[in-house]
Amino acid sequence: MPTLSAIFCLVSLSLFQASALHQKSYASVGPGAEITTSSYTNATNWLELSRASVDVIPGPAKMRGEAPNRTGEEWTLFSGAAPGEVPNTIGPEEFHNSLDNPIAARCAPGCQSKFFFNVTTPFVSAFLVPAEDERQRTDAAVLVVPGGGFDFVAWEKEGAEIAVWLNSLGITAFVLKYRVPIRQGQEQTHLAAVQDAQRAMSLIRYHAAELGVNKSRIGTIGFSAGGQLAVMLSDSRTRLYPVVDDADKESFLPNFQMLIYGLAPIEDFINPDSHEPPPPATFLASAQDDPCVPPEVVVATAGMLEREGALVDLHMYPSGGHGYGDCAMYTTSGDWSAVCEWTQRAEEFINEVVFQRAPPSLISRQVRTLEERGDDSQNIPRDVKKAVSEDAAKQHTAGEEQELGHRKATQRL
Repeated sequence: MPTLSAIFCLVSLSLFQASALHQKSYASVGPGAEITTSSYTNATNWLELSRASVDVIPGPAKMRGEAPNRTGEEWTLFSGAAPGEVPNTIGPEEFHNSLDNPIAARCAPGCQSKFFFNVTTPFVSAFLVPAEDERQRTDAAVLVVPGGGFDFVAWEKEGAEIAVWLNSLGITAFVLKYRVPIRQGQEQTHLAAVQDAQRAMSLIRYHAAELGVNKSRIGTIGFSAGGQLAVMLSDSRTRLYPVVDDADKESFLPNFQMLIYGLAPIEDFINPDSHEPPPPATFLASAQDDPCVPPEVVVATAGMLEREGALVDLHMYPSGGHGYGDCAMYTTSGDWSAVCEWTQRAEEFINEVVFQRAPPSLISRQVRTLEERGDDSQNIPRDVKKAVSEDAAKQHTAGEEQELGHRKATQRL
């Protein structure tokens, strides 16, 4: 298999094609890059990671910024106990940072952001666009799924902070506090967490009209294990708990998804199947030096989704580590790095795919890629340059109706 630095992932950013036929298969991403189940030999096993010892407990890192001072409105997902919850089997809920938690210490060393532990009562926190920004409010909404290795919920840097960023784009955000840690017997299915995500999406759709949200523009953004949960949500086809009320008549499937250092569950690759509809349009961003989610797994996830019929926009950066969120609060190095510009690329994805606004030309996009790499065109594979040239010739001028069909863009490394 060629190195990731040699892979340029050609992706489709055309309009949604929810009814397109697709066949689930192992991925082949980019010129000559074969990604198979063997790519998953180093896939993340969160349960094992949570039980692993950490040789050196990192001291506190210098945080880049404070946690946002905004809080959302809490929506309890289930009245009474959540489905399948057994009293007194999980310890009391806690909210604090943890430098010595095995997952936190390995994946985001020294991070002082606060996490939720021992969650038994799930909810979503609704972050509506502030009144002073009402003029730029859109009709889109996003369910934010923080990471934490299914051991805790990284509430501040991958939850509330991301909701504030989405609000700045005029997007209504809902941060999901799902049940952790992994319940006994759910090591593979993560049933409790998926139930919470399904219920949250149905509730958001149920209240969409009163919030000014378009039911067909509700997506997810998941970080690390939260990205895995987002894929499990979009991949599920049946509701995994008894119907509670009229809200559960609404679909729980997202219209688009963004996976930030996230991955698909390994079971999707071991037990491939076909189903309709295909996965939603997907944006992925990660770093090649990620210590917890190997880059080849992210590329394999992108390839699997593309083979299933999803529109995929993959961005792999040379460095950045893991657990950086939007980089406003924390990065492994404490400094801004190239991976931090994923928010700009995600905003483009939202504009082009979700709102179907006229995209920038591929030539301009290619120039940005070269600037990011500090590279020259000699390092771009011929077939990628040919695809870019051919597709750029087909572009309409800005403001004209976007051309239907396929358009290819190069992965930023």
